[in-house]
Amino acid sequence: MKHVERKDLYTSLPKRLHYLQSFIEWGQADIDALRGAQAFVKSLIPTVCEKVYNKILEHDITAQAFHNQSTKGANDLDVDDYIRKESPAIMNRRMFLRWYLTKLNQDPSKPEYWEYLNKVGAMHTGLFRRQPLTVDIIHISMMIGHVQNTLNAAVISAPEIPTDSKVKIVTAFGKLLWIQNDLFSKWFVKDGEEFGESNTKLQYEAAIKGGKADDFVGFGGERTYCPFSGVARTLKNQVDGQPGYAYAVGSGSGARSMRYA
Repeated sequence: MKHVERKDLYTSLPKRLHYLQSFIEWGQADIDALRGAQAFVKSLIPTVCEKVYNKILEHDITAQAFHNQSTKGANDLDVDDYIRKESPAIMNRRMFLRWYLTKLNQDPSKPEYWEYLNKVGAMHTGLFRRQPLTVDIIHISMMIGHVQNTLNAAVISAPEIPTDSKVKIVTAFGKLLWIQNDLFSKWFVKDGEEFGESNTKLQYEAAIKGGKADDFVGFGGERTYCPFSGVARTLKNQVDGQPGYAYAVGSGSGARSMRYA
C-alpha cells in the first residue's frame, strides 16, 4: 500500500500530479500514444474550436460570459444582444482556444506542460487576467467532456489510424483530460483550505503583490508568465482560407511574435 500525505495534495503541485498520475495509471505508454497522435490532433483543432463555440452559444448561461466575463449572476440580456459565432469577438476568442489546444497537444512529459494546465484552471476563477474571467466549474467540466467526446469520435472514425493505436490514443486522452479536470476543479473546491495557499495554487497572492497579476510563480519559486499576458494583436490576414492573427506574446527580452491560424 502506497502512503499519500493529504497535506501534500494541497501544498505541492508536483506531488498532487504524482498522485493523480499514479492513481489513474498514467505512464510512458500514454505519453507515446499522444506523441504519435500529435499530427492528427493538430489537424482537428479547427474543428474542435468550431464545436466548442457552437456548444457555448447554444446556452444563454454560457453565452453571457462573452458580455460580462462571468457565468455568475442574473442574465438580463435580450435575444438580440448575444454575440454571434461569426462576430469578430468570437473569432478573437477562438485564437485563445486554439492556443490552449495546441499546448494540450504538446509534450506531456515536461513539468511545464502540467504547470500550464494548472494555470489555465486559475484563469477561470478571476485570477491572473487583466480582465477577470469567472466561469462556474459545472460549465468547465461539461466542456472538457465535450472536447473528449469530439476527440474520441474523430480518432475512432479515422481510417488511417490502426485499431490498436486508436485504443491507446483514446485511453491516453481520457486520462489526460480527467487530470485537467482536476486541475480546474481544485481552484473551485474548499478541500485543503486548512493548509493555506501554496504552490498548488501557484502562490497567486505573492505573484499579485510582487507585480502584475499576470505573473506566476513556478515550481522552483522562479517567476514565469501567464501564456496570455502581453498579448497584442498585430496582424490579421488569411491562413489556409481561415482568419489568421499574429500576436506579440511575453514582455521585455522574452517577447516573441507568433502566428496562428
